[in-house]
Amino acid sequence: MMRFFIQSFIVALFAIAVLPVSVSAHEARRQLTLKPFSNVAFDTGLQVSSSPYVLRVVSAAAEISDSENVTSSYIPWSLAAPRQTVPDWSGLTRDTVYIVGMHWVVIGILYVSPESFSGWSEEQKNSDYFAKWRSNVKQAVWDKDDFYVNYVLHPYWGSTYYTRGRERGLSRSGAFWFSALQSALYEFGTEAFFEKPSIQDLIVTPGFGALLGMYFETVRDGIKRRAGSLSFGDKTLLVVTDPLGAIGHQFDRLFRVDTRIKIQTSAPAVLTTSSFGQVENRPIMAQSRAAQKERYLGVSVTMRW
Repeated sequence: MMRFFIQSFIVALFAIAVLPVSVSAHEARRQLTLKPFSNVAFDTGLQVSSSPYVLRVVSAAAEISDSENVTSSYIPWSLAAPRQTVPDWSGLTRDTVYIVGMHWVVIGILYVSPESFSGWSEEQKNSDYFAKWRSNVKQAVWDKDDFYVNYVLHPYWGSTYYTRGRERGLSRSGAFWFSALQSALYEFGTEAFFEKPSIQDLIVTPGFGALLGMYFETVRDGIKRRAGSLSFGDKTLLVVTDPLGAIGHQFDRLFRVDTRIKIQTSAPAVLTTSSFGQVENRPIMAQSRAAQKERYLGVSVTMRW
């Protein structure tokens, strides 16, 4: 029951977060325009195309020089921003602090609530919590929570942990382990002060959560590719699939943290054919002084048969 109230409270938080974090994708696009590729080559019918919006929004690459064709750009956080291309460890640490902090805020609310709401008797509230925690963390059990709690709510929250890791630049395997870490912090941390860690929650939350999170990736990418301003429904879906990002941004604003997303980009490349008949991807270095001052977004593609 305690898990139900905790998760319901967080659901209410991210629902409230929809309006203040609905940064317009149209504004982001208007500031970051993509210069067209100056060289496009075709080899035996091979064509290379790119996603129109996800790439366009990160197109503020730095100047190209003879010695450097990989650059870093920083864009403001928004619902429609692309995933970061390199792991943001400071951001992941901050997300973890916010998540654990929200756990304790909910615990505090339940503690001062009447027994009819929290389900905790006065005797339970006045027990030795640290002694209980030490005992509980040694005895993980197969819990008897309702089906929807174990196999609907927990996979959903596992997917939000997974999505947060992906948005912060982690690989899919890295995002899975980030989700597993968040689940373990909850089971062996906050919740262990009141009940024993759940074996199936430690498995289901990151496991099923990662599978659901991969599906959410396709939904989120589809929304981000759409032209024009996002509708309220699009913004709501982006928040529902990443509530921790939306809430975390509000905390960042509260604590005056400058949340900007780091995107690594490279100069565009021209496809050529080697003496062995293989398609090669060679970076276009500075062609002229004027070209050096243009902003580009490069995509590296390798194909072999």
